[in-house]
Amino acid sequence: MLKADYGRQQNLWKLGLTSQEQLEHAKYKAESDQWDIQRVQETLNTAHQEERSLELELEKTRITAPFSGLIARRYVREGQSVSKGDRLFWITAEAPLLMRFTLPEKYFGRVLPSQQFEITSPNIPGEKHAARVKQISPVVDPSSGTFEVLVELAGDVEVCGRA
Repeated sequence: MLKADYGRQQNLWKLGLTSQEQLEHAKYKAESDQWDIQRVQETLNTAHQEERSLELELEKTRITAPFSGLIARRYVREGQSVSKGDRLFWITAEAPLLMRFTLPEKYFGRVLPSQQFEITSPNIPGEKHAARVKQISPVVDPSSGTFEVLVELAGDVEVCGRA
């Protein structure tokens, strides 16, 4: 609109129907308006850049694990400052759940790969877990007389005989 006013003032000036002052005033208003538009655009660009910068800073505060799972152990407290590379959590995959234990040497050769059996715990009576042997150590530890077995727990947990 101000550009159109300036154009009209130029036409009126050429015809001698307006003063130099009115022409310069219209020119000033048109140029001033352009500078205001440019200033607002620069302010908007600066705001967008600041927003992006803040988003990047916020991204640095998010902690994500490389896989889904459960937090098995926490090494930091809420509000504690941490640095890149600090150990924060121990994440355990939900499945498959693996368990490593040792058996006396007398069971060596009786436990076979893929063999299935039930695991119980004296700490939680009545709870039973189906397990399948994944790995068996090929050697017996001479100092303890035991060998290592790795099993995968499978199926639902049974408590007191109920699924």
